[in-house]
Amino acid sequence: MDARSHGAAMKERWFADDRDLVKWSALLHFARRHKLARILQVAYLRDDERPRVTIGDEDVAVDNAVWSFFRDVHRVHELGVATGIRIDVIADRFEPTQRGPYVDSVVATIRAAAADSMLLFLDPDTGLEPGRLGTVHVARDEVRRYWAVLRSGDWLSIYQHARHDTTWHADVPRELSALCGDATTKVARSADIGKDVMLLFVEKP
Repeated sequence: MDARSHGAAMKERWFADDRDLVKWSALLHFARRHKLARILQVAYLRDDERPRVTIGDEDVAVDNAVWSFFRDVHRVHELGVATGIRIDVIADRFEPTQRGPYVDSVVATIRAAAADSMLLFLDPDTGLEPGRLGTVHVARDEVRRYWAVLRSGDWLSIYQHARHDTTWHADVPRELSALCGDATTKVARSADIGKDVMLLFVEKP
């Protein structure tokens, strides 16, 4: 699966911002607390237009080496090495018009994984489909498919950005629970940074 994306998913420029501090602090905490051997991140990643820098009277693109150093999602492997928890990233380019093959590939990766306990982390642009599916969401049917192939004791987590309403922080946990057999949903948030996001976690019985 190597489709190039022109739709919105997790933009490369959003890697390694304050929200990633919230994401990975919560993910590693859960992995340690529940003795999970592996985190598998489904990045829903798309290419991002490189910003430009004006230097004197010259306009240049951000250097490729600089971009790769600060925006390479695969560098999260280093976090895994540092913490002793294996972190793998599905960083295939996400094409919203080709959701089926993308999800098929993720499901195949989950099924091929070793029997070690897993935290499956879904990391789309803004989170769970709110009712009308957009290119920035993970679809509800996709969550159901992933949930169906997880093993007992595995966890599923999803990144959620604030919706344009006042009840999103209560609605999304309830919606995710309904997609996952009414499993109890745990929520991680920060009052200091990334205040407009939360992570949700459900355990496969």
